[in-house]
Amino acid sequence: MEELTEQLIQRLLAAATRSSGADARRLVAEARTEAEAEVKDLLKSAMKAVLLRQAVGELEGADRRPAPEVESTPTPAAPVEPTASYVYGIARANGSELPSGLTGIIDDAPVTVVTEVGLAAITSTVRLKEFEQAAIDERVKDLAWVEQKVNAHDRVVKAAMLGAVIPCRFCTVLSDEEEVRQLLRRHAAAIRQTLDRLEGRREWGVKAVFAPETVDGRDDEEKVTAAAGKSYLLHKRRQGLRRSESLREAEAAAEECHRTLSVLAADAALLPTRDRGDDTGGKLLLNGAYLVPDSDLHAFDAALDELRARHGGSGLTLSRTGPWPPYNFARLSLTLEPEPPRQPAPDAQPEAAA
Repeated sequence: MEELTEQLIQRLLAAATRSSGADARRLVAEARTEAEAEVKDLLKSAMKAVLLRQAVGELEGADRRPAPEVESTPTPAAPVEPTASYVYGIARANGSELPSGLTGIIDDAPVTVVTEVGLAAITSTVRLKEFEQAAIDERVKDLAWVEQKVNAHDRVVKAAMLGAVIPCRFCTVLSDEEEVRQLLRRHAAAIRQTLDRLEGRREWGVKAVFAPETVDGRDDEEKVTAAAGKSYLLHKRRQGLRRSESLREAEAAAEECHRTLSVLAADAALLPTRDRGDDTGGKLLLNGAYLVPDSDLHAFDAALDELRARHGGSGLTLSRTGPWPPYNFARLSLTLEPEPPRQPAPDAQPEAAA
């Protein structure tokens, strides 16, 4: 049916086109004009749809495209500050772990262990500009800095006292971890020998302080009855003589204490007493360090109690401190300096050249 209608329309158009009648030509012209208008509207609608789809596609594509790169001036990298390895002490590499979160002589630097040939060096990283020799020579004038760093050094060494440990000298600084390993390799035999001597032993301190004011009040009556002038001078002379005698007795007692305690220790050392006392103004007569086997500590304390009872009336006060890292008994020279050439004995004959 649709094909028949289309054929009739085509025949109608062809006949109208060939017709010479005015009315027919007018109808055809009007129909053409109206048809062109309708076709124009259809084309306009189609074109609008195409343009709309194109605009939407371009907008969506803009959201997905990366932002254009903006050229910027690169920030120069900060210069790397030279560092070094600070060594606190040396122990055996027996797998013992240090306390977690332990920091070293610089608060933000963690303490680490460098192992080599069965030995372990307790170390941390420090800034070279602060711990090179020239800087240390200047820093030691700052007593507050020295006290802070010495306490930090001691804190790390004490934390490492899970077994025998050789405390290193304050401000033992090597260039890097490889130099630390080199130190362990070079002195391995001496280090092991020292660790064997320290194993199962700890350092304890004993101080004997003489306070004349605590001596039995033999001068009280004279203090009350002493008169001005000659009697007063005589009283002061007798008082001075008695104090000198008391001091000599206390010094002899302090020497006896040291001898008695040394017998019970594996090693002992006398430390300086000059110009030192305690908070009460007493005079320090004995400043001893004793390397005591753990198995003998009870006997050591019993002897100390006996000495207190024996000499307490003479104004001598004995006190024990510790345990301390064996600062006074780790006699070990650690250096990477080349050893001097060995000199032949005077009676030795030089070998003949080959």
